[in-house]
Amino acid sequence: MIFFIAIISLIVSTDTAFCRDKYQSFHMKPEDITAVLNSVLEHSAPQLADTMPDICFGCADVKYDHGTFKIVECGDGIYMSLRATDVIMNKKKYNLVAPFWGLLWHTLHQLNLPTWHVGGITDKNALAISESKKLNVNYAPSLKVLADDEYFQAAISKSSQLPVSINQSAGIIVYVAPMNREKQRDGKEYKEFRTKYPQFLYVNSTARAYLKQKDMTYNLFTRAGLSRFIPTFGVLPTMYNPATAFTIRSLIPNADLMVIKPTFSSLSYGVNIINQARLEPFLKLILQDSAKIPRLAHRSLSYWKYSKQAHFVASEYVPSQIIYKDGNPYDPTMRVMYIMYHNQGVIHVNVLGGFWKIPVKPLNESLANPTETHVTIAHAGDYFSGILLEQAESLRMKQLMAPVLAKAYEQMLIER
Repeated sequence: MIFFIAIISLIVSTDTAFCRDKYQSFHMKPEDITAVLNSVLEHSAPQLADTMPDICFGCADVKYDHGTFKIVECGDGIYMSLRATDVIMNKKKYNLVAPFWGLLWHTLHQLNLPTWHVGGITDKNALAISESKKLNVNYAPSLKVLADDEYFQAAISKSSQLPVSINQSAGIIVYVAPMNREKQRDGKEYKEFRTKYPQFLYVNSTARAYLKQKDMTYNLFTRAGLSRFIPTFGVLPTMYNPATAFTIRSLIPNADLMVIKPTFSSLSYGVNIINQARLEPFLKLILQDSAKIPRLAHRSLSYWKYSKQAHFVASEYVPSQIIYKDGNPYDPTMRVMYIMYHNQGVIHVNVLGGFWKIPVKPLNESLANPTETHVTIAHAGDYFSGILLEQAESLRMKQLMAPVLAKAYEQMLIER
């Protein structure tokens, strides 16, 4: 039993997993890379003009319906699970590994600063390591090794002050904790390193806290005045109370289906779609009678058998436009990747692209439950992910999402 709990903890704690044993190396034509890098929205944020620069590499899961959308959760791009996907880049079809590390390296290269990739390498091709070498990105296996690096020390000597612009920064650091070591992502060593060397830009140093927790994502969008772009939601304690179901219905009055999910998990662990009639008994099961959940239950339930989180999220269920695969209708989710950075009161947003992923059960399967037909399961297989988002819809999505992401990012930077 202890071994099983350890395995569940390991799976839930890490986002970086694999859909395939091997990935193709990053390859895009130079003119297409340039076109993607130039597809940037500039958002004016004058109140941030005298604040430190910042870089965000993120992803979002979106319920999208012909131009309307709601962001159901976000993720730290550094730890996003790896997916080979067909994607349109500059009107050409490529098969790339999301979250498109090759484009991250090219974006950072444009900033003309010494750059270091520090820590783990889950897959050399997926993380576009050969591309990073071409762009002179330095590598250090650990923060300790980085601190002793002569080139790093030389960068420190050129800039010892807190930067208020990107060109004043000593360099850029992309820190990747070793695979399956969740605590090191935000651990003491990393925090102390950033405190000791504040003249560097650390990718996702601001965004990570907001991206990794669903309650923090939703509350951020609410404070930014972007509530219409997220589901109606509530954050509630995981201590069982018979009144909790009534509270949820009051917060989300017009929803027949509701989403119950952890504030912090990945790979769809603990995510359930529940109808009104089943809400109260379901809450009693996961919050009070979790010992009754079978040890080998589906991940949507097994998560709650061992969860120690203090709160959970309840939200309305939001559908996407139906897509068809092999003649069957599916309720998909769109995974979107983006890079943003702030420099002297201007936020630059590049929505890199997206793809569809589908649940393991189609909508026309009569015996399937709502969780099976509406929740995508990470790494269920290549059949269920990496589905091409057509060019016209991709362009429309980018135009719609970029200003929303910029406003949310601005709110993050105001609060830091």
